[in-house]
Amino acid sequence: MRIIITSLFFAVAVLGILTMCNKDEYGARPFTRLITYEVSDISDSGVTCTAELVNRDDQAILEYGFIYSTDSITSIHQGNKIVVKPKENENIFSYRIDQALITGQLYRLRSYLITANYIVYGNIVTFDSKGSRSPVIKSFTPLVAFCGDTLKIVGSDFSPFIGENIVKLNDQELFVVSASDSLILAIAESNTDNVTLKISVQGKEVIAGSTLKMIFPSVKNLYPLIVGIGDTITLTGENLDKIKNFKMELYGFETKPVLITSDSILFSIFNYHSFSNEQNVFISNCGNFNLNKQIAYKPPVIDTVYPELITNADQTITIVGKYFIPRFQSLSFFSTDLFANIDKFELAHDQIKFNVPKSFINGISKTTEVTIRLNASDQEIQYRKNLKFQYESYWSIKKPFPGETRFSAVAFSMNDKGYYGLGQDHDNNFFNNFWQYDPKTDIWIQINSFPGESRSQVSVFVHNGIAYIGLGYKWIPTYVNGQLVDSRPNYFSDFYSLDSETLQWNRIADFPFETRHNSGGCIIKNEAYLIGGMKFLKGPNLDEPIELKNFNDTYRYNLISKSWEKSIDAPDLFPDPDCIEYDNAFYIFDQNGFYKFNGDTWNILNTNNIPDSRTIFRIGNTVYFEWLGTDKMVEFNLLSGITSPSVYEHFFRVSNASFVIENKGYKVGLTGKMDNSVWQFDPSKTK
Repeated sequence: MRIIITSLFFAVAVLGILTMCNKDEYGARPFTRLITYEVSDISDSGVTCTAELVNRDDQAILEYGFIYSTDSITSIHQGNKIVVKPKENENIFSYRIDQALITGQLYRLRSYLITANYIVYGNIVTFDSKGSRSPVIKSFTPLVAFCGDTLKIVGSDFSPFIGENIVKLNDQELFVVSASDSLILAIAESNTDNVTLKISVQGKEVIAGSTLKMIFPSVKNLYPLIVGIGDTITLTGENLDKIKNFKMELYGFETKPVLITSDSILFSIFNYHSFSNEQNVFISNCGNFNLNKQIAYKPPVIDTVYPELITNADQTITIVGKYFIPRFQSLSFFSTDLFANIDKFELAHDQIKFNVPKSFINGISKTTEVTIRLNASDQEIQYRKNLKFQYESYWSIKKPFPGETRFSAVAFSMNDKGYYGLGQDHDNNFFNNFWQYDPKTDIWIQINSFPGESRSQVSVFVHNGIAYIGLGYKWIPTYVNGQLVDSRPNYFSDFYSLDSETLQWNRIADFPFETRHNSGGCIIKNEAYLIGGMKFLKGPNLDEPIELKNFNDTYRYNLISKSWEKSIDAPDLFPDPDCIEYDNAFYIFDQNGFYKFNGDTWNILNTNNIPDSRTIFRIGNTVYFEWLGTDKMVEFNLLSGITSPSVYEHFFRVSNASFVIENKGYKVGLTGKMDNSVWQFDPSKTK
């Protein structure tokens, strides 16, 4: 560690000490001191600076000299430093500064010394410069140079400080690599062939007696002019290996050379945005050279797709071709009835890999012609290929529902047929039409419409081939000058039965209690029950927030007397219950819990292991729940009461429209998204 000592003698009364020049007092200090004397011999050729070592101790002096600057000089790291070669037993040292002094400039100067243990600074003096000697260029090499070559300039009175030497070829300033008072190294750079070398040191300029001849690489040709990703382009010319930091641009992208010789450069095309636009070639070296050649780009080409046999959803499809662009806007995969955008794929310039879209795994073994479409910039490329899909999945897609897309519809099954109807769309259109689905033929047919008003979120229960449907609501909008200003719910109390044999509707007794929507409907021992539900008390409209009433009351419909009566209320509110019938009881699952009711008693079940979910359907003694926000399902065994994560992926298709036929579940559409797809779930399958 070095101690730093200023020869202002701790900045206390030092000027007094120096004025007294009492060296005995001065020597009372235990370490070597420095006195910086006023400069002398000030002329237009420089100044002489002198310093004295006082009371030298036994510390060996490693270095001493002067520092000077037009600004502050509080350490040896500021300003210009001059090292004076130490002489044994010599206490006074001097140095003549004869380079790089600016005429009329005020300078600060001080002496310094360095030992192994400390640094000593002398006092600061100032002087007004009358200038210094002008630099002299004696010679420089080479006399013929390429851009980027190093010029060796020999002379005198250069500044040993790099920043004080301005080196130019004509008016082009060069990068100075190093400098001493007699040698400067600089990098040649110019756009002109015959140039004059100039050096300026603190305003004094000197011009070399001979000129420098610059030789530039010449470009003759470029081929081919039609290229694709992965192709190699050859640039021909002379002295091409002399190009320093070769840079070539095509359509704003820098290309990288593969091989450089004196007469050719090879580089590969690895990136571009557009197929059709022709682009100029741009080369940079001591300026820019435009070849006036234009490159046209080849569109991607698909040669083949494999494998031709698809057997699982994780199988990789490989597209083989050429000129694939690293920045595809989209890749899609579709047939006559299915479509999938491919979001994740591996891309090289000659192949693309992606996994088989799950929507194409439909449980049916067949050969399908698929189309692969690449969209890249301003061009679309399509390729058609017959692929055989041989795969049996627990989830399989069926023919889509042919009616209007809707949500909050009702779905149920009876006598091995599925039924779907009512509901609404996002434009506040409500429906009363009804459809029947035959799983054996995978065909939907439209049946007689619901005889009441169109509505959504109705209640349903099914008994002996007859469905009972009612309640629900629809929005009644109010418009002023074509603008929606209010929207109020209109609730319904009417109920209707649908006979699965005749497909005829009949009105039954209206619900005599408070109207509502989303009530759960179930059958126990030939008696029908309605449980819970909710009702809008306010809104939603433009001025009022939504206000809801949730219910826990339970009602029984006597199928013999065809009348309604009050039953035992549920122990908790059930605003949106899923009702599951099993073994002379029904189970209610809702956001508030999981309960069992046998007609006389309510019991709460342990649902600690059921995450944020909603019921899809019951198959046998197992209830399947959608695990919201994931692509998984949860199973609940009604016999054991055990909850477990399901092995079945679910595609995250949240829907409240589902039914079960012959131990297979069916889901129709999506909640909150307009979708008419129909999926079958078969837990007996293993994939």
